[in-house]
Amino acid sequence: WAYFFGDELLKLAEKDDRIVAVTAAMGDATGLAPMREKYPDRVLDVGIAEQHAVSMSAGLALGGRRPVTVIYSTFLQRAYDEIVMDVCLQNLPVIFAVDHAGVSGADGETHQGTFDISYLSSMPNMTVLSPKDAQELREMLDFAMKVNGPCAIRYPKGNAPDLSQFGRTEMRANPEFAASGDDTVIISDGSMLPVALGASEMLKERGISTAVCNIRIIKPLPEYFLKNIFRKYPKVVVLEDGTVNGGLGTRIAALANSCSDTKVLTLGWPDRFIEAGSVGELRARYGLNALQIARKTEEFLEEKA
Repeated sequence: WAYFFGDELLKLAEKDDRIVAVTAAMGDATGLAPMREKYPDRVLDVGIAEQHAVSMSAGLALGGRRPVTVIYSTFLQRAYDEIVMDVCLQNLPVIFAVDHAGVSGADGETHQGTFDISYLSSMPNMTVLSPKDAQELREMLDFAMKVNGPCAIRYPKGNAPDLSQFGRTEMRANPEFAASGDDTVIISDGSMLPVALGASEMLKERGISTAVCNIRIIKPLPEYFLKNIFRKYPKVVVLEDGTVNGGLGTRIAALANSCSDTKVLTLGWPDRFIEAGSVGELRARYGLNALQIARKTEEFLEEKA
């Protein structure tokens, strides 16, 4: 993921000299080395000082630059106040590249990025994007440059997949369907989309026709799109690579409750600190692999209204 992010950022920086990258002692790990090599004066490393990185990015935006602030999800938490007061309150066009979003594996409790959906979605003026694969990450970075306000792009650690075989639509404000189905739909954030698609295939083998939706834009919610989903499906599953406490599913369930009789099942990480382990091990442990998602979805559909 970091490679594709850094490569695309460099391409954009070659066309727009307003673009400046800001990092907090994580330049190489976040893919900024190519841009730093070509434009050393446009990659600003502030050291382990995330609060300063965000406040400085606000100042750069006020000065007419286009700052891209590149920080791991778990470390961005240190700058919560600066994001709210220095960036969101002034509605400044700062792009936050939120690396290591979601469970990142063996680094353990201190590095799991399970809270960014909840805390970023709570902030007025913030746009939150979640790409499904490397190409969509590129498209979202370009899209974010056109957003006239704060915008965060969250993406996980590891290798970015290529999901082009499931179709690809132009990156706009609307979600997209990666699979069609009549019985229910799994609404997924980007990084969990392969798991959702795997669960959909397993459910198909059991005679359950399950659509899969790539939500793309986590904040603001695409309410018109979701209301159409609620009209079609009496039960909806939300799958997210973040805590269920105040996350994407919580907000979709609240919307469904306000305008329909649709029931929502939210599947994500529990309200606790997630320990070390490979991503595969942790998903299996917490019921978030494709087989377990399929079983929980089937049980949910079998429940009486």
